[in-house]
Amino acid sequence: MTNTNPPKTPPKSTRVDYLIINQMKEQAKVASLFDRMECLCGVPLHINIHAALKTHHMAVCITQSRRKEDSGNMTKQQQQGINFTEDRDNPLMVMALKELAATTKRLRTALWCALQSTVPKAIKTQEHEVDEEAACAEGVSSPFLGYSFCL
Repeated sequence: MTNTNPPKTPPKSTRVDYLIINQMKEQAKVASLFDRMECLCGVPLHINIHAALKTHHMAVCITQSRRKEDSGNMTKQQQQGINFTEDRDNPLMVMALKELAATTKRLRTALWCALQSTVPKAIKTQEHEVDEEAACAEGVSSPFLGYSFCL
């Protein structure tokens, strides 16, 4: 992970503020994992994997800007003496949160795809079939029995 410090939460933090901070932390972890996977394989990951990372970053930034707009509107309304309820729905914030949820799901799927392309491929060998039968007779089951892994 990089040594960048995530932004601090505002004094009167909401659940959205904590969500944004957590998403930024997840973004940094995933970016670091992608870099490690590329170093491990020696080849760059598929372009769609990097696109998912960029799209997620954009969704986090948009959600953060919507949150800043909301907090600005809250202070304006409080200064004008208008009664403010925190749970009112702002359609732009709702859309931003929906997009953030969708891009988070896509990013996690991209992370899984990157893992699948990084993990060594299993090769079925003939010599372990007898051992498999003996292990099954003993009640021992392993998903990796009879496979060897090559880099």
